[in-house]
Amino acid sequence: MRTIVAITGASGSLFGIALLKRLPGESYAILSRWGQHVLREETGLGREDVTALAIRLFSDADLSGPLASGSNRWDAMVVLPCTSSTAGKIATGIADSLVTRAAAVTLKEGRRLVLCPRETPLSAVTLRQLADLARDGVIVMPVSPSFYSHPASIDDLVADFVNRVLQVLGVEVAGGWRAAELEGAPRIERLDPLVVPAYRAMSPAQRLATGFETIEFMRERIRAHLRHQNPDWPGERLESELAARIRFEL
Repeated sequence: MRTIVAITGASGSLFGIALLKRLPGESYAILSRWGQHVLREETGLGREDVTALAIRLFSDADLSGPLASGSNRWDAMVVLPCTSSTAGKIATGIADSLVTRAAAVTLKEGRRLVLCPRETPLSAVTLRQLADLARDGVIVMPVSPSFYSHPASIDDLVADFVNRVLQVLGVEVAGGWRAAELEGAPRIERLDPLVVPAYRAMSPAQRLATGFETIEFMRERIRAHLRHQNPDWPGERLESELAARIRFEL
């Protein structure tokens, strides 16, 4: 995976730094003049620190670089944080810097472009421009961390938002809201009608907590029902019918 990360002059440059630290594959960075200024003010980091996180750091003023040409391949571009000015230029086709030119190339080549505005409030002008970009296929992700993960620090908030960006880029990220219910719970394909009410009566937490025992409970419930209805069935017939009644995966 080859990704461009552009850091522009909006507050929140630490989000861009955190993304560079976690991106898999090849990462290339662009740091605008005011992005560099804000980065220094907010984090104490400079160009040399960004250079250490990417294969190469390109100057925003260098329109002769490889990121200005669609003949070079990359998979996605993320502008994090993205100033309203940068978003406005991209929306109107102005490509007078490497950030805006690389974004224009990403759009015209049909690649994934993610813009992460942080400024608030947003004017009607900026909202219209962001809406136009979204209609053109750009993913607009305002820097808005969630709180259901109970963050204990700024680093936790940053990590939460970066996780969402990584997911949008197609990177597998562990966790998520109640993710264990998807990852750990048994996937039931077909249940005997006698068992369905009991299973549905359980809360998601109960289903997760019981895990394999839930499956065993349902299996025994069906086995007991079949044995009661068909006392003359041999064990092999009973197990064969049981297998036909319930299908599941662990």
